Amino acid sequence: MPAILQEVPGPLARCLAADGLGAASDSVFQFFISGGIFMPFLLLLSFLAIAVIIYKSRGLRWSLVLPDSVVEGMRRAEDWAAAGRLDDLAGVMRTPPSPLGRIGEHALVTHFESKDEARGGVQANAREEIVHLESGIALLEVVITVAPLLGLLGTVSGLVGVFSDLNGAGEAEEHARIARGIAEALNTTIAGLAIAVPTVFAHSYFTKKIEKMAVRMEVLTGHLVNVLFRRQQSVPDSQAAESPTEDAGLCEDAEILYHPASSERSEF
Repeated sequence: MPAILQEVPGPLARCLAADGLGAASDSVFQFFISGGIFMPFLLLLSFLAIAVIIYKSRGLRWSLVLPDSVVEGMRRAEDWAAAGRLDDLAGVMRTPPSPLGRIGEHALVTHFESKDEARGGVQANAREEIVHLESGIALLEVVITVAPLLGLLGTVSGLVGVFSDLNGAGEAEEHARIARGIAEALNTTIAGLAIAVPTVFAHSYFTKKIEKMAVRMEVLTGHLVNVLFRRQQSVPDSQAAESPTEDAGLCEDAEILYHPASSERSEF
């Protein structure tokens, strides 16, 4: 309650405050009514922008897109691989369900022939997840583009109506009516800009946040792919290191088992 109303007796102060709120409500209502036929469409765009902003604010939380347990599992992928527990790591990717976890699980459970093939498959899966994260952003772009244009269209339409009703009445009365009509026609422009400006800030914020998330996911999944193929390459190397010893043992056994006959020795 304003300070000036605190000096007024209680019932009278409440009446004055109620009258002030009523006058404000009437002013807002008159503002939207004077906007003409385009104002309901601007209100619809404002509700759409608010709904998308709330939806993206809830869905683009770091804890939902990049959970700490999944991030830690990918960072320690080399330890999981050394312990031979990659199946357990795939289970970690599933809990809780997240875009990063689905990408990591795809890299772990899919058999790739080469590292390049693995990178291509993981990147394709990551792009699909990024598209899901960007759902709704296009609606904000529509609001940013359409709201000012609708406001401008409403203003132009109102000005056409004002100047088309000139009937040559008294000059003072005519000027007052034109000024009032122009002021009312500009209401749609004000509404369109008032909707578009906050939506621009929200769009920029969500776009940058998705970009940061995408970069973080790219780093983690790249590390996971490198660990997987480094482990696969170490297995053939160890087998190749063991194979000469085994071949030498087989040759020695063959020499021991083969004893040429006396007749064969005499020939030479």
